Amino acid sequence: MNIIHLKSEYLKNIFIGFPNRNLKLSWFRTMALFIIIWFVSFMFLKKLWMDENAIRWFFISGIILVYELYILWRILKYHVKGKRKKLLNVLGFGNVLTLTRGLLIAFVGGFLFSARPAGKLGWLPALFYLIAAIADRFDGYFARKKNLDTLMGQKLDVEYDALGLFVAPVLAIQYGQLPMWYIFVPLSRYAFIAGTYLLRKFKKPIYDLTPSNRRRYLAGFQMGITGVALSPLFDPLALHTAATLFLLPFMAGFIRDWLVVSGLFNPLSMEYSKIKKIVLNIMYMWLPFILRIMLFFLISYFFIFDYSKIILLFFENVQMNHLLVSSVLILLIISTTLLIITGTMGRMAAFVLAIIFGLFMNSSEVTANMYSIFTISNFIMIIGSGVFSTWKPDEDIINRRAGETLT
Repeated sequence: MNIIHLKSEYLKNIFIGFPNRNLKLSWFRTMALFIIIWFVSFMFLKKLWMDENAIRWFFISGIILVYELYILWRILKYHVKGKRKKLLNVLGFGNVLTLTRGLLIAFVGGFLFSARPAGKLGWLPALFYLIAAIADRFDGYFARKKNLDTLMGQKLDVEYDALGLFVAPVLAIQYGQLPMWYIFVPLSRYAFIAGTYLLRKFKKPIYDLTPSNRRRYLAGFQMGITGVALSPLFDPLALHTAATLFLLPFMAGFIRDWLVVSGLFNPLSMEYSKIKKIVLNIMYMWLPFILRIMLFFLISYFFIFDYSKIILLFFENVQMNHLLVSSVLILLIISTTLLIITGTMGRMAAFVLAIIFGLFMNSSEVTANMYSIFTISNFIMIIGSGVFSTWKPDEDIINRRAGETLT
């Protein structure tokens, strides 16, 4: 009898006793809208895909949606503002954007354990995830603009980011577009949580992490490469190379954070500050400068020995106006190389150059020179153009949140 009473009280607290009726209604409206969009999407997929795969998508995406709604319900109580911690009545557009991201992530997860869709349908996972990644840039901005940025929004953002960075890389690995060792990214957060749990269990001290912009933009890079990997645009060789380069600083950051949390590193000590300064100076200042010089010689070699052969092989697979496309490619390669060498919008220029040579790697025999250009372009995109750069507006974009002014 006591057990029955406890269960009834628990259900009452969940469905009746929530302190804000408007927020509870917002949750139910969100659930209803999720269900409608989810079901309509399933009916659409069912017409274009094999029934077996569509039904699998329906159940897997549905499980993820239930989990996302559970997360939202669990953290609604943190939707408070002000000194009195007053519970807000509305979710706000920023949180609606985050919930939309959650819906798209669930749709990406629905493709797990099914054969990769053929044709135009094969673009859907990449489209869903890239839209979710772009929305991640702006949800916090809209929440801050409307003064609705709360602990709930922060928690929701972190949980959905983690879910997306689990589901999407696993799917890309399943498709063979990302290497197996990239599994470190989706497992990293849960390994970190498990590690801190063990520290608490064994009564070991846990230290706070110092603030860092690099965590945010390195996570953004993982979202970007994963979204690209989910598309059928690039050959696995190019993607495996880029993903490995993107993974290295992410792993280094993870190891550093764990050493800080566990107390093995003191980020406020003089010794650590000196080592950090030296490492960052080499990695983000002088190494990019050396890579820019190397890129000049590699591109020069490419035009002298490789270009004519590679462009012919490229056009065997691409039905376009040869003269026009060839001229555009030459212009793009020369202009982006000049921008990188002079350190003018180096990251953006490196991004364009990496795309061009990634596409070349799809259609032609990969030479050591071409592979080196692709690798260096990705490296500069990750670490920047370094010293003796003329203009770096892309650094500002990477290092600040949308709508935030750097001081």
